[in-house]
Amino acid sequence: MNIRDLQSALQEYARNTGNFPGTAEAFRPLLATGALASEPHDAWGRLYHYALIEGRPQIISFGSDGLPGVTGPDEDISNLSPELYRTEFRSR
Repeated sequence: MNIRDLQSALQEYARNTGNFPGTAEAFRPLLATGALASEPHDAWGRLYHYALIEGRPQIISFGSDGLPGVTGPDEDISNLSPELYRTEFRSR
């Protein structure tokens, strides 16, 4: 599953429920409602990370190396622009 499809599922969930899942809930509510058939994995087979920051859902793949905050060819991938991409994961 790619980030765009996952973001669409989150937006549909928010339209139906009035809000996005919280950070602690992550993708579980989407699984429970059938919006997702299985836990979402990135292109490298790792689970996507999710955070709700200031009311905006952030979907993160830590790239090919699986490590947060890396730049270059192993750079993290997020649904937010680089200016908005900030999370607790980046500081680890």
